[in-house]
Amino acid sequence: MPAAEPYGYFKDENGIKQPIPEQLEALKQAVFYVKSGCTLQATKEWLVKKTGRTISNPGLLKIVRRTTD
Repeated sequence: MPAAEPYGYFKDENGIKQPIPEQLEALKQAVFYVKSGCTLQATKEWLVKKTGRTISNPGLLKIVRRTTD
């Protein structure tokens, strides 16, 4: 089974990873929300509603933990 594309990116017809600016901006906001005290679950639900792309709680937590301010 192929790995899922990183959140905020897609592979173009040549297989090159391309950014999706709207998703990356929403993800940046989501990281801020979690680091500001919002629950992971509420933030995940907001992110899915905002972008239309699913993400798991552990997936979002992994992104939050590796993001530095």
